Amino acid sequence: MSRSGEPATSGAPAAKRPSVGFLGTGIMGGHMARRIAQAGHDVAAWNRTAAKTEALSGFGVAQASDAAAAARGADAVVCMLSSGPVCEETLVGGGVLDAMRPGSLLVVMSSIPIAAARRHAEAAAERGIDCLDAPGSGGETGARDGTLAIMAGAPRMRSSAPARSWRRWGAPPTSGRPERASSPNSSTR
Repeated sequence: MSRSGEPATSGAPAAKRPSVGFLGTGIMGGHMARRIAQAGHDVAAWNRTAAKTEALSGFGVAQASDAAAAARGADAVVCMLSSGPVCEETLVGGGVLDAMRPGSLLVVMSSIPIAAARRHAEAAAERGIDCLDAPGSGGETGARDGTLAIMAGAPRMRSSAPARSWRRWGAPPTSGRPERASSPNSSTR
């Protein structure tokens, strides 16, 4: 069975669908998780309010029981949570980084202070996980329509696989220091 709950097909082996754990399916995140699933990715999502994730099941998004379960085994994990403290609590305290496998990609799309982004990148690097600080601008309309402006900053990534995943989402990866990333919340960067 795939991460989205669809039965595996028989016959010639199909190419592995990229898998994404999605954390935070609120105003913007719900649309983003839906669009990633519609683009052909297996998506397992988690939200503190479970009903927001349940609403995505019609789009093939699997509901994870907790944040770490959404991250476990995923090629990439997208974090779209409300604040730096909530990201910290979920990624570190909630066991997300420990559930991720080395060589996977963490994409933090929440608008958070640069100090928090640095802590996440350092904690991810200690576990062999690539990390992009990638806040988006465009609000609910941009998330719904797939027109977000995504500003991504990261140190050089160890693996080309996460970069290929990011390209499939439509935005090229950038190399650079996270503190140089542009942000709609530039006073915190």
